[in-house]
Amino acid sequence: VGQLYVNRDPRFSECLKKGFSKWCSLFGAIMLGNTMQVGNFILGSILSTAPSNVLITLLVFVVYVAWMVFMTYVFVSLAILSPAIVIENLGPIDGIKRAWDL
Repeated sequence: VGQLYVNRDPRFSECLKKGFSKWCSLFGAIMLGNTMQVGNFILGSILSTAPSNVLITLLVFVVYVAWMVFMTYVFVSLAILSPAIVIENLGPIDGIKRAWDL
């Protein structure tokens, strides 16, 4: 995609070489991004085991909905993580920062 912006025809072999040269950074960034799913598991567990008190259950549900809205924003922001790492030659942490900036 980056080569299309500079009016070059990308070749399949060049794209594979570029992608495989950054596989460690891509793997690290994906693992860092996916660690946030632990929060989904924890909040889901709390919601399913909440006591029968209606107020506490409602509070946990509101926190869970707010967390899901935040996670939707995070995952949409991280959708451009791989192109940022490969095209801009960034590491995993810098790639995540750049994805947040975009």
